[in-house]
Amino acid sequence: MDSISYFTLEIANITPDLEDQISFDLFEMGASGVLENLKFKQLDRRYQPEIISSDLFALTAYFENRPQPDDLSELIQKYQAQEFSINEYPIEDWLSEWKKQWKPFELVPGYWIVPDWEMDHFDRRGKKVIAIEPGMAFGTGTHETTQIAAELMLQLFQEKKYQSILDVGTGSGLL
Repeated sequence: MDSISYFTLEIANITPDLEDQISFDLFEMGASGVLENLKFKQLDRRYQPEIISSDLFALTAYFENRPQPDDLSELIQKYQAQEFSINEYPIEDWLSEWKKQWKPFELVPGYWIVPDWEMDHFDRRGKKVIAIEPGMAFGTGTHETTQIAAELMLQLFQEKKYQSILDVGTGSGLL
Protein backbone atom coordinates (compact mmCIF):
# COMPACT_ATOMS: atom_id res chain seq x y z
CA MET A 1 0.00 0.00 0.00
CA ASP A 2 1.87 3.07 -1.24
CA SER A 3 -0.94 5.59 -0.92
CA ILE A 4 -1.46 8.00 1.96
CA SER A 5 -5.10 7.04 2.43
CA TYR A 6 -7.48 4.12 2.29
CA PHE A 7 -11.15 3.90 1.40
CA THR A 8 -14.24 2.35 2.90
CA LEU A 9 -17.45 1.52 1.14
CA GLU A 10 -20.33 1.28 3.58
CA ILE A 11 -23.48 -0.49 2.53
CA ALA A 12 -26.63 -0.37 4.68
CA ASN A 13 -30.05 -2.04 4.61
CA ILE A 14 -28.76 -5.44 3.53
CA THR A 15 -31.15 -8.34 3.92
CA PRO A 16 -29.72 -11.65 5.23
CA ASP A 17 -30.21 -13.36 1.86
CA LEU A 18 -27.94 -10.80 0.14
CA GLU A 19 -25.18 -10.50 2.73
CA ASP A 20 -22.92 -13.27 1.38
CA GLN A 21 -23.40 -12.28 -2.27
CA ILE A 22 -22.61 -8.62 -1.57
CA SER A 23 -19.51 -9.65 0.40
CA PHE A 24 -18.40 -11.79 -2.53
CA ASP A 25 -18.94 -8.89 -4.96
CA LEU A 26 -16.93 -6.55 -2.72
CA PHE A 27 -13.97 -8.94 -2.69
CA GLU A 28 -14.26 -9.28 -6.47
CA MET A 29 -14.00 -5.46 -6.64
CA GLY A 30 -10.70 -5.65 -4.76
CA ALA A 31 -11.74 -5.17 -1.14
CA SER A 32 -9.00 -6.20 1.26
CA GLY A 33 -11.55 -6.91 3.99
CA VAL A 34 -15.26 -6.78 4.76
CA LEU A 35 -16.70 -6.06 8.19
CA GLU A 36 -20.24 -6.88 9.29
CA ASN A 37 -21.42 -3.98 11.46
CA LEU A 38 -23.49 -5.60 14.18
CA LYS A 39 -25.54 -3.53 16.58
CA PHE A 40 -25.01 -4.46 20.21
CA LYS A 41 -25.48 -3.22 23.73
CA GLN A 42 -23.05 -3.68 26.57
CA LEU A 43 -24.67 -3.68 29.98
CA ASP A 44 -21.53 -3.56 32.11
CA ARG A 45 -17.73 -3.19 31.84
CA ARG A 46 -17.08 -6.85 31.07
CA TYR A 47 -16.76 -7.61 27.38
CA GLN A 48 -19.93 -9.58 26.96
CA PRO A 49 -21.95 -7.57 24.45
CA GLU A 50 -25.49 -8.55 23.62
CA ILE A 51 -26.17 -8.53 19.87
CA ILE A 52 -29.33 -6.65 18.96
CA SER A 53 -31.11 -8.74 16.37
CA SER A 54 -32.18 -7.03 13.19
CA ASP A 55 -33.65 -7.92 9.84
CA LEU A 56 -31.19 -5.60 8.09
CA PHE A 57 -27.40 -5.61 8.15
CA ALA A 58 -24.63 -3.20 7.25
CA LEU A 59 -21.24 -4.01 5.74
CA THR A 60 -18.07 -1.96 5.51
CA ALA A 61 -15.53 -2.92 2.85
CA TYR A 62 -11.93 -1.71 3.01
CA PHE A 63 -9.98 -0.77 -0.11
CA GLU A 64 -6.36 0.24 -0.59
CA ASN A 65 -7.40 2.33 -3.60
CA ARG A 66 -10.64 4.11 -4.47
CA PRO A 67 -13.02 1.58 -6.05
CA GLN A 68 -13.27 1.96 -9.81
CA PRO A 69 -16.29 4.07 -10.86
CA ASP A 70 -17.54 1.34 -13.23
CA ASP A 71 -17.36 -1.32 -10.50
CA LEU A 72 -19.12 0.97 -8.04
CA SER A 73 -21.86 1.85 -10.54
CA GLU A 74 -22.41 -1.82 -11.31
CA LEU A 75 -22.70 -2.66 -7.60
CA ILE A 76 -25.16 0.18 -6.97
CA GLN A 77 -27.22 -0.87 -9.99
CA LYS A 78 -27.25 -4.52 -8.85
CA TYR A 79 -28.34 -3.69 -5.29
CA GLN A 80 -30.63 -0.70 -5.68
CA ALA A 81 -32.44 -1.11 -2.34
CA GLN A 82 -29.23 -0.64 -0.36
CA GLU A 83 -27.63 2.61 0.79
CA PHE A 84 -24.01 3.23 -0.26
CA SER A 85 -21.42 5.67 0.98
CA ILE A 86 -17.71 5.85 0.24
CA ASN A 87 -15.21 7.47 2.59
CA GLU A 88 -11.51 8.26 2.46
CA TYR A 89 -9.29 8.10 5.56
CA PRO A 90 -5.62 8.94 6.07
CA ILE A 91 -3.33 6.01 6.72
CA GLU A 92 -1.95 6.19 10.24
CA ASP A 93 0.85 4.37 11.95
CA TRP A 94 -1.31 2.66 14.58
CA LEU A 95 1.69 1.13 16.34
CA SER A 96 3.18 4.59 16.92
CA GLU A 97 -0.19 5.94 18.04
CA TRP A 98 -0.59 3.04 20.47
CA LYS A 99 2.89 3.61 21.89
CA LYS A 100 2.08 7.27 22.61
CA GLN A 101 -0.68 6.12 24.96
CA TRP A 102 1.40 3.47 26.77
CA LYS A 103 3.02 5.20 29.77
CA PRO A 104 4.92 3.83 32.79
CA PHE A 105 2.70 2.96 35.71
CA GLU A 106 3.03 1.68 39.25
CA LEU A 107 1.87 -1.94 39.29
CA VAL A 108 2.05 -2.22 43.08
CA PRO A 109 3.65 0.20 45.56
CA GLY A 110 7.29 0.68 44.59
CA TYR A 111 7.20 -1.51 41.45
CA TRP A 112 6.88 0.21 38.11
CA ILE A 113 6.15 -1.22 34.66
CA VAL A 114 8.12 0.76 32.08
CA PRO A 115 7.97 0.17 28.32
CA ASP A 116 11.39 -0.09 26.70
CA TRP A 117 10.97 3.11 24.67
CA GLU A 118 10.46 5.10 27.93
CA MET A 119 13.48 3.71 29.82
CA ASP A 120 15.83 6.56 28.86
CA HIS A 121 13.39 9.18 30.20
CA PHE A 122 12.11 7.39 33.29
CA ASP A 123 13.31 8.53 36.73
CA ARG A 124 14.25 5.28 38.49
CA ARG A 125 15.27 6.74 41.85
CA GLY A 126 13.57 4.85 44.69
CA LYS A 127 11.64 2.62 42.29
CA LYS A 128 11.95 -0.98 41.28
CA VAL A 129 11.57 -1.10 37.51
CA ILE A 130 10.18 -3.94 35.44
CA ALA A 131 11.26 -3.07 31.91
CA ILE A 132 9.16 -4.68 29.20
CA GLU A 133 8.62 -4.49 25.50
CA PRO A 134 4.84 -4.52 25.61
CA GLY A 135 2.76 -5.83 22.79
CA MET A 136 -0.93 -5.25 22.35
CA ALA A 137 -1.69 -8.42 24.29
CA PHE A 138 -2.09 -9.94 27.73
CA GLY A 139 0.86 -9.88 30.10
CA THR A 140 1.80 -6.19 30.22
CA GLY A 141 0.49 -5.56 33.72
CA THR A 142 -2.56 -3.59 32.64
CA HIS A 143 -5.05 -6.44 33.04
CA GLU A 144 -6.88 -6.75 36.36
CA THR A 145 -5.84 -10.36 36.90
CA THR A 146 -2.15 -9.47 36.60
CA GLN A 147 -2.63 -6.58 39.02
CA ILE A 148 -4.44 -8.78 41.55
CA ALA A 149 -1.72 -11.44 41.33
CA ALA A 150 0.99 -8.77 41.80
CA GLU A 151 -0.81 -7.41 44.87
CA LEU A 152 -1.04 -10.90 46.36
CA MET A 153 2.65 -11.58 45.71
CA LEU A 154 3.67 -8.28 47.29
CA GLN A 155 1.52 -9.02 50.33
CA LEU A 156 3.13 -12.46 50.74
CA PHE A 157 6.61 -10.91 50.55
CA GLN A 158 5.72 -8.15 53.03
CA GLU A 159 4.34 -10.71 55.48
CA LYS A 160 7.61 -12.61 54.98
CA LYS A 161 5.74 -15.80 54.17
CA TYR A 162 7.93 -16.39 51.12
CA GLN A 163 11.38 -15.30 50.01
CA SER A 164 10.80 -16.10 46.36
CA ILE A 165 7.92 -16.91 44.04
CA LEU A 166 8.16 -18.44 40.60
CA ASP A 167 5.93 -17.01 37.87
CA VAL A 168 4.98 -20.03 35.74
CA GLY A 169 2.17 -20.08 33.23
CA THR A 170 0.92 -16.55 33.83
CA GLY A 171 1.49 -15.13 30.39
CA SER A 172 4.54 -12.97 29.78
CA GLY A 173 6.34 -13.86 33.02
CA LEU A 174 5.94 -10.26 34.11
CA LEU A 175 5.29 -11.17 37.74
